[in-house]
Parts: sequence; structure tokens; C-alpha cells
Amino acid sequence: NQRNFDIVDHWLAMNLAHNMDQFKQSFRQYDGVLFNNTLAVDQQGNTFYIDDSTVPNLTPTAEQALRSDPILVQTRESIGFSILPGTSAVFDFDGPVPYEQAPKLERTDFVQNSNDSYWLTNPASPLTDYSILYGATHTEQTLRSRMAHSLLSDSAGQDGRFDLDDLEQMLFSERAFLAEAVLDDLLELCRIQGHEPVAVEIPIPGTSTATASTQTLAVNIAPACHGLASWDGRYGKNSRGAHVFREFAQQFATDPQWLAPFDPTDPINTPNTLASNDVVLQHLARAVLVLQETGVALDARLGEVQFVEYSNLDGTPSGEKLPWEGANNVEGGFNVFRSIADDSSLIPRHVYPPIPGSQISAEGQGYQISQGSSWIMFVSFTQQGPQARGLMTYSQSIDPTSVHRDDQTRLYSHQPALRPLHFTEKDIRANTLSETRLNLDVSQP
Repeated sequence: NQRNFDIVDHWLAMNLAHNMDQFKQSFRQYDGVLFNNTLAVDQQGNTFYIDDSTVPNLTPTAEQALRSDPILVQTRESIGFSILPGTSAVFDFDGPVPYEQAPKLERTDFVQNSNDSYWLTNPASPLTDYSILYGATHTEQTLRSRMAHSLLSDSAGQDGRFDLDDLEQMLFSERAFLAEAVLDDLLELCRIQGHEPVAVEIPIPGTSTATASTQTLAVNIAPACHGLASWDGRYGKNSRGAHVFREFAQQFATDPQWLAPFDPTDPINTPNTLASNDVVLQHLARAVLVLQETGVALDARLGEVQFVEYSNLDGTPSGEKLPWEGANNVEGGFNVFRSIADDSSLIPRHVYPPIPGSQISAEGQGYQISQGSSWIMFVSFTQQGPQARGLMTYSQSIDPTSVHRDDQTRLYSHQPALRPLHFTEKDIRANTLSETRLNLDVSQP
């Protein structure tokens, strides 16, 4: 992509398209959507998906080598992407994969993508036999993808379709796939365990991982179990105990304990069923230890421990923590947010350091949100034209003196809801707050 200058022209062509054919033509003409999954729908109810990532157009010989050479396969599995050996001309390529060979799907029910590969854009029409560089197929799906498929199947209105209200309720339901899959079984393990401590082995503080020095602790998980029993299973702002399950999910992700393994012929429903074993109890015990280290109460509301906090101009914390609802990928949320320790921003910004192996911070007393659902938009085609709602959760201005620095952020924090997006000239004029005209005199040299 170093010399790829199609970005502006491609996005402009998509925005100017009047119909689906013109929209697809933008992908034939340009290659400026460098790494995104693109989904579109028209007023006739036709849906279109394409993964037009800028992928090297390899020869069949090179593709086969990436799939079968033990070293190349092992490298891909260990680092998550393919390495093309520079020692063989077999791996030379001339440009990206053309439009005709990119993963695409057209349907009249739905297309979706939740950050997995193109494979299950729609489970009724799995996509296969594309370049391996586009991603894997026949592999276990993330919990978020499985949550998306669940929402599509059980959240429609009585007519089996979605209107704007259905979509908004679906997004802000704050459901989590892992909770729906294992919480009842986990609570049963809690009941059986009672107040009997769970023995868990943890690293000795201050020792290096190379020495592998550990100690065994006896952890009473009963208070955490009580918190989980009172939890509503959602990641709403007022959900008590949601963070306990998140820390369990964080541990579960390192060593998942499923009775039924992944089956590529049933990828939406597998793996499933929580195993009844000591490892599961140890996951919960380690979650308790993490929360004890932070000092966060086990029965705290999510909005008390998950927050957005702006920085002062010098990068110090503002001290105002805005309560934030929403789940995380690790527990299989759909409306997802996360906390990351690294920050590539050139603007001074404070970051509360997380506890190793978690996203929660002892210093910050919770989860400092830094990424997640940002631009949210729903559109419905009606007889009166497009009806739309949307929200930019991080707001539109970086000017600390502007009312638009955090107005939409505060709206989400107070009560997640979308704003009307005006489409007709009449509605735009009626809701215009200010107007600025720029004039350029092109007659001057």
C-alpha cells in the first residue's frame, strides 16, 4: 500500500453511488479499501459484502506452499499472518488480487461481519476457496461473531424483520455470548463448591517468568459466586457483578473448558457446554485474585468500574470518570469496548496501567475505555426516504473548549441512545446550527 493512492477516489466513488451496481463498480475501478470488510444494502433489500483488502495476487504454486509447507504453516499459526520467503521467485507477485477474485456475497436476507474472516458472512452461504491471505475458513469463530449470529436469529420483530427500534434495542441489549453459554453451569459449580476454598497456583510476586517460581493459594470463591448469582447477565451500566464474569472470561480465554469441541460443520453452535472440572473453578479463583488486587468491590455496578476519562492538556487525568456500558470481545459482547495500555496518540494522554493478564487497572480502579464502538449508525429505507439514527461515541471535536468535544460521549454515558440523522434538505435546514461558506478565488495565479 506504500504507493496506493486510490483511497480518496474509492471512498468518494462509494459515497456518490446511486445504486448497488455503481457501488460495486467502485471496487472494480479502485483498490482503496485497504483492510476493511465492506457491507452495503440498497432500498430493494439487496445486500452485498466484499473483503477488498489489498492482498498480494500470488500464483497457485505460492498459495499451495502457504497451505502445505510445514515451516510456512507453523509460522502463520504462531504469529497470525503469512510470511512470504524472499528467497524464491515463486512468491513474487504483480499487484493485488483483482475484484473478480475477492471474497464477495450477495443475498436478500443479511450479510454480517464481526471481525472474523469472510467465511461465515452468512452461514447459509459459506464462502471458501479464496486466497489464504484473506483469512482462515473452517475455524472456530470468536464469541463476538457467535453473538452477532444469535442476535440476527432471535432479536427481530414479530414479522421476522428489523426496524430501527429493533436494531437499537438489539445493540444496547448488552448481551454476552459466553455468559449465555456457561453462566448457569458455572453457578451450579459454585453451588457444589460452596465455601470450600479453591487451590490455585500463581507466580510468586517479584520473580521472573524464566524461574517459574509459584505459590499455591486457597481462594474462597463464594462471594464471587454470590455476585454472579445476582448479575443480570448483561453489560449495562447498572449491571452488578458484570466485571466478575469479565475477569472469569479473561481467564477462560487462556484455557477454554468446553465439553463439545468445535465442529466445522456446525460452527455457530460449537464449541459448547461448560466442563465441570477444577480448571473452571481455578479460572474463577484467579479472577477473584485479580479483583482483590484492584480493590474493586465484587458487587459493584459496571458503570462504577468501566469509564471514559478525558485527559487535561498536559496529559494528566481530568478526574471525571464517565460511566460506560458495553461488553468486551473476551466475553462475547456485540457492542464492544476495551482498555489498552499502549497509546499511539501524539496528544498527551493518561493511561492507567492494567494488571498483567487483565484489562482492569488497580490505579484506575476499573476499566479505562480507549477503543470500541465509535461511529454507530442504523438506516431504514422507507416510502418517505431513508430514516437513520447514529452516534459518534468519542464526539466530533478535539478542541477542549468546544461543546462538541464530549457532547455525544456524555449522551452515551448518561443513557445510550442514538440521535436522528437528517437526510432531506428540509430536515437539514430545520436542524442547521451554523453555516460557514468558504470561497476560493481561482483566478489569481
